[in-house]
Amino acid sequence: MFRIATALLGALALAGCNEQSGDPNSKVKPAEYGMAAQPTVLVSGEGNYHWISEFVDGFRLSAVTGNPATVKQLARNGCAVAQPTDEQEFHSVMTYSSGMSSRIFAYNRADLLAEAATYVKSAKNNRRPYQYMIGGRTPKEVLNVNDVMIAKQDKPAYLVLISGVENVVWNIHPAEGAKIDQIVLVGENTQGIANVPEGTNVHSIIGSTPKKCGGRVWFRYTENGRIPRKLNDPTSGWDKDALREGLEKVTKNHRKFALWFRKTFGKNLEKSTIQMDRATHVLFGQMTTGSPKITYQPIAGSVVHLARHDHYHFGDQKEFRAKFEAQVMDLLNKEMGISLDELAKK
Repeated sequence: MFRIATALLGALALAGCNEQSGDPNSKVKPAEYGMAAQPTVLVSGEGNYHWISEFVDGFRLSAVTGNPATVKQLARNGCAVAQPTDEQEFHSVMTYSSGMSSRIFAYNRADLLAEAATYVKSAKNNRRPYQYMIGGRTPKEVLNVNDVMIAKQDKPAYLVLISGVENVVWNIHPAEGAKIDQIVLVGENTQGIANVPEGTNVHSIIGSTPKKCGGRVWFRYTENGRIPRKLNDPTSGWDKDALREGLEKVTKNHRKFALWFRKTFGKNLEKSTIQMDRATHVLFGQMTTGSPKITYQPIAGSVVHLARHDHYHFGDQKEFRAKFEAQVMDLLNKEMGISLDELAKK
């Protein structure tokens, strides 16, 4: 439910994404675990909020700027990765969702089989076969975009990019003169990365690897999160014992993740990491109003490294839905020999 809600809220937010006026803090709201920033709000490592136009030139919605020029496979690496050194600036972000869709979709045969089973169930119940993606919900196969801006610093950067539930493509935007030594991607979801600077090493701890490492991503509830808000609300009709039990479970698992983070990177997760339910754009390093702006690098025409899947689609959501449904019907009719019309008659 939270996934659907964030997708819908993100779509609504994008409708007015070019209107960057007023106080950006007003576009940051309490969400499931903590705070969620509307797209076009830039979240800095110091915990401040800015309009992206304050420090970035040329921002455009990734969903409408075209497809990548080249797609390469993103290797899935192991658990072990070199820790940051004193000669590197360490930065990290942990975000549950983005709110800004790309034109990249990734899925496997298992997804087609699951959808085919839904079609069969609907036909047997004498209902119209389920149409993929009811209404305007964002397809779960889409990769959403998280922009990462890096200011010029005295030392090269070491970045850890942690994603929660949504599939994500991290889009990297270094300032002129900024250097990035290492980028580490963490999360069990589908991930990709675009516009990686030459000479930057990318290490991915994704898919089933985090579970094997003991590094499954768990967010923590802050005082702005849903459960703490309900616990502190005397008018809430929710079962307080059940809420406390849920909070305790999440807290326990988050502590495990924080211990893995310290073991892997030698850093304190809470002190070193931007943690947001939604942070579409983040800024690492310090910039002031007079600083030269970072040039936005669109995914259109870029080189994107994607985790391996059976199928990819590059285009808009309408095109993807039509392609996906056609593949499901081919699977039913040609491979399985199943006629939905015949099932509906029985």
